[in-house]
Amino acid sequence: MFNGTLVFSSGYGVADSESATNVTNDSKFRIASLSKAVTSAGILTLIQNGTISLDDKMVDLIPDLLPSQLLGCEYPSHSTSYSIDDITVSHLLNHRAGFDPSSDPTYWHWNTWESRNDDCLDIDSLNTDYNDGNLAPVSMERILSEWLRRPLDYEPGSDYEYSNIGYQLLGQIIEAQSGMGYEAYILENVLTPMGIDSMSIGMTMPDQRVENEVTYYDYENDFSPCHFPSGTDSQTGEPIFASEKDPDCGNFVIEEKDGGGGWIATAGDYARFLAHIDGTLTTTAFNDTFEYFISNPDAPQYSSYYGHGVFVSAANTDIWNHLGSFSGSSTYFKRVMVDAGGDENVPVIVVMFSNTKPTSSLDIDGSSWTSDRTSTIASVIYDVDWANLTASKPLPDNGSCTPGDTQPADDGCNTCVCTDDEIWVCTLIGCPDDSDQIPRISLWPGKVNQHNENGTWLTDPDGVSGGHPSIKYPSDYGGRELEYCQKFWPTTTQVVMQDNRENLTFYTEGNQVAYNTTKDVWICQTEDGGIPEFDPVDNPPWAGEDEPYSGSRVPGFGMAATLSMLGLVALFRSRRNYV
Repeated sequence: MFNGTLVFSSGYGVADSESATNVTNDSKFRIASLSKAVTSAGILTLIQNGTISLDDKMVDLIPDLLPSQLLGCEYPSHSTSYSIDDITVSHLLNHRAGFDPSSDPTYWHWNTWESRNDDCLDIDSLNTDYNDGNLAPVSMERILSEWLRRPLDYEPGSDYEYSNIGYQLLGQIIEAQSGMGYEAYILENVLTPMGIDSMSIGMTMPDQRVENEVTYYDYENDFSPCHFPSGTDSQTGEPIFASEKDPDCGNFVIEEKDGGGGWIATAGDYARFLAHIDGTLTTTAFNDTFEYFISNPDAPQYSSYYGHGVFVSAANTDIWNHLGSFSGSSTYFKRVMVDAGGDENVPVIVVMFSNTKPTSSLDIDGSSWTSDRTSTIASVIYDVDWANLTASKPLPDNGSCTPGDTQPADDGCNTCVCTDDEIWVCTLIGCPDDSDQIPRISLWPGKVNQHNENGTWLTDPDGVSGGHPSIKYPSDYGGRELEYCQKFWPTTTQVVMQDNRENLTFYTEGNQVAYNTTKDVWICQTEDGGIPEFDPVDNPPWAGEDEPYSGSRVPGFGMAATLSMLGLVALFRSRRNYV
């Protein structure tokens, strides 16, 4: 998003491996904690229409959610003297409400609730209300009510601890004060006025997901007891919780995590949302948004602090960002101001969603995955000469096109279509001759930018190339459970498997040793023996069980990125809506 205009959006990789569906601009992803800014926007509408204020006490806004007293629990007068009566709306927005995230009940399985030894949790009542777990999972309303009975971990307003509980409570405030369901209120009062129609609260079970929603791949292929019982033991009456993949109900219940992490969206629509809440684009939903979203009374204590739903740089409050993740999901956005050659700097927003999330138990550890994503976005933002972007063939002004009209995009490789809203929308992938103008981007999680100091790219270790788990290759490759080498845009040359080697050293950016591997690794080359490149939109199909596999369509990783990834300079030559 460049100064309020969506100039580029594209999908990379696999949305669903079984159907061989690739990620597109219409692909919807779980956005996890990026949902917090959406909830914050809903709170802002209630503040600006006079329903609530930042100083209102939480207990006054959600009286029906407050728990009853319980024998053996000090609630409501805990010996710590910290009271939920002191929590304000501002505290919840800034993660200063007294909740410690070291134990997060919003993720708890029924088995955890049932086995919990806590005098302030009414386990007997839970067993009665949920039929000993046969009616699980526990609703978010009940989770919060039980948790509010427990003592706070610190005095509200005295410290900062990132916590999902606070934003779940904000979602309940929206419901209680508006008289509407949380999702319905946000859609009607926040997103629809922005012209955003792709966003909704996600569903946990695969058969309940919406059209164009991606499939989520846990890189470690972890299984846990599903949160939803699959039946009842005929002898004991106990619920049966079948083991399921973590993203498919074994790790969380996304529809219950609404205010803190429940939304799904396309990358393009989330970028539009951000451009509205930073004030670049106007909306009838609210006004004067920038100061609200960067607000935090304790901000001077931190180099980077949490505003109202976004992280903000204390040194430069124009810089925003937020990470989010679930099992099977990784999300990130960054907002900065750039010099575009005018009198004032203008905002640039980059959004990246993916349908996998590596964790620290792998060679490709979670911290590396996070740093590589943030570094990629930073390089995209700061490597562009924003002040010298010229249009080789400007599009007509928005508002002057006839719906249904088409014309070539500025890059000469793609087509722009005039929408019903009389806006030019261009689906762009970039042209090969732009390849030397931007950083190349790795599509596998972990050690992005692995290359020698001279810029040549190394092959990948088994089990990580392309961001996919290892698969069993056809018999032509010995049935080995190995991966193929990395390819990079823009060439469309096929790659072929060569020999496998052992004891290779892999490098990260700056020629630093990343790690050594003693596992078998396929060494791949192009048919002419050159270094393979990768074109994410030209993935050749599976060649069949009896033929060598030479493509890059492998289960299970996709990514949607908005603003710019490939062919960047060409895309910014005209400031029109590209998706």
